[in-house]
Amino acid sequence: MEVDILAFGAHPDDCEIGIGGTLAYHSYNGYRVGICDLTRGEMSTNGTVEVRRGEAMDAAEVLKLKVRDNIGLPDGFVKDDDEEIKKVISIIRKYRPNVVMAPHYEDHHPDHINASKLIKKAAHLSGLKEFPVEGEKFRPDYFYYYYLGYPKTPWIVVDTTGYEEIKLKSIASHKSQLGLKGEALETRLTKYDLLKRIEARDRHMGYFIDAEFGEGIVPQKAFRTRDLVINGG
Repeated sequence: MEVDILAFGAHPDDCEIGIGGTLAYHSYNGYRVGICDLTRGEMSTNGTVEVRRGEAMDAAEVLKLKVRDNIGLPDGFVKDDDEEIKKVISIIRKYRPNVVMAPHYEDHHPDHINASKLIKKAAHLSGLKEFPVEGEKFRPDYFYYYYLGYPKTPWIVVDTTGYEEIKLKSIASHKSQLGLKGEALETRLTKYDLLKRIEARDRHMGYFIDAEFGEGIVPQKAFRTRDLVINGG
């Protein structure tokens, strides 16, 4: 199945936390949206691989995703070597998305940083006819980075007003990570009320565009415009 938007995350809850509102807006408005998780999250302090897979699929239902895939790279050891690049290219060529989204390259988590580099390289190399990966060459029209651990002043803000509850519900689907499923060891996600923190961050992003909620993203390259009256925002 081809999709309009394909978001990549290093771990099974990254896309929901970073751009769940953006994905919800597009899927609920008729676009074909998918997520590809790079790892199964097997290094997580809480939750098994099986539990996390079930939670990821629950979140996919909340977001009305057409696709939720997983490459199965080793959690905690994401790299941008040849074999991992080929695996990501195979996903891009399979789903042929107009838009690819990846974690921002400045972050506290090494997997997020390396995932950003990996996906960027793969999105480019996927467009080379002679690159040795099965499938017809394909390069997405648009590539965006989204914020996870270190949100900054955004280049673009997607107005997600009206979809914040869907986003928060998708994040809450990852019960094991939020400490909502039985006894859980303390982590960065359980120490504070993550859902309130995400809501506060998205309200802050919305402030930049006079919206109640928003999500900041960064384009791979500058937009081209000539008519400031029509395209001035």
